[in-house]
Amino acid sequence: AAEKKALIGQLCAQYSGAELEFRMRQFNSQYKSDEDYFKEAADHETASVDTTAHMIDRMLHNLTKEDGDKPAVVSVAATDFLDFEDGKNDNVLVKMNPAYFNLAVSEEKAQFFLVSLAYHPNTTQAADLDRQLQDKLDCNQLKTLLGK
Repeated sequence: AAEKKALIGQLCAQYSGAELEFRMRQFNSQYKSDEDYFKEAADHETASVDTTAHMIDRMLHNLTKEDGDKPAVVSVAATDFLDFEDGKNDNVLVKMNPAYFNLAVSEEKAQFFLVSLAYHPNTTQAADLDRQLQDKLDCNQLKTLLGK
């Protein structure tokens, strides 16, 4: 309130008549208290977190077991992979855990494998290849190669 009064005082000292009236209307329509600015900034910064949390909550309560067991979708090239998405709205479902990586290991030594397959799920060949990968790809062998 004190800050607003000081700003109004500055306007009154600089302007008069119709110009002051115009400036006061403009000031009052645009003025926000510090609390309002902080609330807007906090809302803006937490919007994606809130959206993701609500989306995950909806999934936990509304997805059938069958839908929940379906593979996640990665919509970028393997070299650009950072997280799993829902395949519809690009909502992040799972992020890589930085604690998984041993920082003492040379960058040349692989610490994870990313198996990536891009296909149109409605084609018979792609669906068959996907099924074979899920049935025959032994992730434990890959873990052994990594020493995990």
